[in-house]
Amino acid sequence: MKITKKQLIKIILEEAEKLRRDIPAYLSPSHEESYYDRLLTWAYGEASFPIAGEAFSVKQGVNWNDLSKDTKKFVRIVAGIAKQMYGEKGRRMLVITDGARTPREQVDRIATKLKKGETPIEVMSLYSPPTPGMSQQTQKIITNIVDLLKKDPDDKEARRIAEAFIKSGIRKNAYLSSHLLGDAVDFRSTNYKDEIKELLDIAAQKYSDIYIEDETSAAGGAHWHVVVRDTTRDGEVFLSALADQRRKS
Repeated sequence: MKITKKQLIKIILEEAEKLRRDIPAYLSPSHEESYYDRLLTWAYGEASFPIAGEAFSVKQGVNWNDLSKDTKKFVRIVAGIAKQMYGEKGRRMLVITDGARTPREQVDRIATKLKKGETPIEVMSLYSPPTPGMSQQTQKIITNIVDLLKKDPDDKEARRIAEAFIKSGIRKNAYLSSHLLGDAVDFRSTNYKDEIKELLDIAAQKYSDIYIEDETSAAGGAHWHVVVRDTTRDGEVFLSALADQRRKS
């Protein structure tokens, strides 16, 4: 019986999860995280690294530094909730798979979606109304870009023109993605889809003004996409309490 790569990865990760639960208690969380992250890196080709002083990790190559202040606050709020609910397991659960983007990086994300099997219609729907923040202008931009890339997403000239479309939109205040503003962040949903969604919902109820997009079935990479608009007063109080806890520990 033949088995596909996707089926093999699923089997290996299921077995890895069983092994992880059986790791002796004397091993520190950092050992456990390294073990588990190595398996995910092998299976998905995604290395992730902790950020100093933060209770989460970022995928290699993700631009954390250029995210907006409120987006960084939101991620820290989610990490604080995760620690309260799951302890050290919360740190392992939270992996940022995308942050701030340049126009060229935005083209790359669109091309990757097409290469990995998302249809032109599926891709265009993400950047068109009624998706929050999208407009007739962004719909026109993404339609032009998909038309350029759908035959060959790796065509260099097509990518150059697609990048020019995005830059032109920015000059007209038509941002194709909130990632371009540093106002969006993606959380890896692999293995923790429901847990991550619960954390996002808790943050949205009290601490942050956000919009959540379910892209957990996306062929281009399973994740929760979150657009951050603001931090509430309760969110600021929560962050202050987290800071106090860190100082005391």
